Amino acid sequence: MSTIPASPSEPTFDILLVEDNLINQKVLSKQLRRSGWTVNVANHGIEALDFIKTSRYWRDNNNKGSEISFILLDVVSKSISRWIQMRTDT
Repeated sequence: MSTIPASPSEPTFDILLVEDNLINQKVLSKQLRRSGWTVNVANHGIEALDFIKTSRYWRDNNNKGSEISFILLDVVSKSISRWIQMRTDT
């Protein structure tokens, strides 16, 4: 997981980008950073949950921790596809 800070002169949003494709990660994070936003990248859903657990929104963190303005999630990823397949097989 990586954090790319925004330019200090622009308004900032804190985005969690969940994307398993490295090229898409680089393209999207660069575009978002140019818009003045801070981008945290997770390679898959488990990494995203690990990051969310460090955020101020996790119940046990008492409103302290990483900020997340919103989450951009690639729902057509290998891990999601495997989960959907497991759900339909049962």
